[in-house]
Amino acid sequence: MNYQDALNQQAEILDQTYHSTEGTPYTHFVCDGLIDAKKYYSIPLHILIIGRESYSSGPNAKKECIDTGWIDYLSHGGAGQAQNRNPTLENASKWIHIIREAYAGNEFPIDHATKQFRAQQLSTIAWINLKRESNTESAYCGKTGFANELPYTAQFIKRQIDLYNPHVVLCGGTYDEVKKFIFNDANQSQKYESSANGFNKRFERYNKMLVVDCQHPAARHNVDSQRHLIYSIIKENSDFLHDLVSND
Repeated sequence: MNYQDALNQQAEILDQTYHSTEGTPYTHFVCDGLIDAKKYYSIPLHILIIGRESYSSGPNAKKECIDTGWIDYLSHGGAGQAQNRNPTLENASKWIHIIREAYAGNEFPIDHATKQFRAQQLSTIAWINLKRESNTESAYCGKTGFANELPYTAQFIKRQIDLYNPHVVLCGGTYDEVKKFIFNDANQSQKYESSANGFNKRFERYNKMLVVDCQHPAARHNVDSQRHLIYSIIKENSDFLHDLVSND
């Protein structure tokens, strides 16, 4: 797809989401989606992360507005000069790198998640937050509140996903909600579930994508085990993913 056309369609979908006020009277709507559209569509393997919600602490955080700062924040690797680390984006960027290395048939990588590394990895993907109303009070999201908008907005999120046409979807602490509201047709998938390194190993193969259950990227426990789990899932599905890419 032409990346400019994709940006135009994305803007239209987000605008329709914002104005679909039934059940979701937005005051501070945070846009998400393609971080670098040109780069996303130029790389064969498309990766989408589905997170819970964004956190906005900018000057307009408590004002009624449409906030585009989230995408800019990700494109620069997150955090400012006074705060060089961002554990959430560090983990996410390592996941992205692991997927690309496993897909290429390479060994498990050792990552040093500098701000430059985060920006480099994040610029290649799309990111959707299930909750678009910004959380302005805390950097941490509740385990259930982020799903309150989904009965009203799932239809628009589905359209975003169709637009991005991802091959790998990482559900960062959102797998059950995504299954219920977004990918709710059980007849279209093959489910796989087992245990590995203390984690539930859950993923599903759809006709055009691999959907993976991941812990929330802000989680700080068993970080290495989670990375190895993702690596093993991609390696296990390498042929499946290569077939998806070659058939696009």
